[in-house]
Amino acid sequence: MIPKSIQYKIAAVFIILWGVYLASSGSDTGKQVALLEKKGVTVPGVIESAKKSGRRRSTEHTVVASFATQSGEPRKAEFEVTSSFFESRTSGQGMMGMIVNPNIEVRYLQTNPNLAIIVGGSVNHSSDFWFGIVVALAGIGGLIYLFVYDPFAD
Repeated sequence: MIPKSIQYKIAAVFIILWGVYLASSGSDTGKQVALLEKKGVTVPGVIESAKKSGRRRSTEHTVVASFATQSGEPRKAEFEVTSSFFESRTSGQGMMGMIVNPNIEVRYLQTNPNLAIIVGGSVNHSSDFWFGIVVALAGIGGLIYLFVYDPFAD
C-alpha cells in the first residue's frame, strides 16, 4: 500500500496539472474570442436542432446550426450555448428542445470557418484561465506544505 504522504503528494500534482490544463484552455478560448471580435465576419444562420445533456448542475446545452460563409460555402457546426439562450430559442421539456426561434447570427473567422460562435449565445470558457491559475496555485501550496511540514511523519 502507498503511504498517505505519497498519496497526498500525488493528488497535489494532479491538482496542479488540472489547474495548468484549465488555465491553458481558458487562455486559448480567450484568444479565439478576441480574434473573432477583431477579425470575425457575422452572417445569418439557422438552428437546425437543439439538445441538452448531463445532470441538473452540469447540464450542457448544444445546438446544431447552419450558415453560409460570405463566399456562399454552406457550413454546419455544433455550438455549446448558454442555458438562457437555449431556453429563449426552444420550448418543451426533456432533452431535445423544440425550436421556436431558429434565426441566429454566427461570427466566424474568414481564414478558418471552423472557428465560429453564435453571437450572444455561445459559452465563453475564457474565465477558466483565472480559475485554473487559482487551482494550480492551491496545488503548489499544498505540495509545498506536504514537503515542508510532512504532517504524516511518525
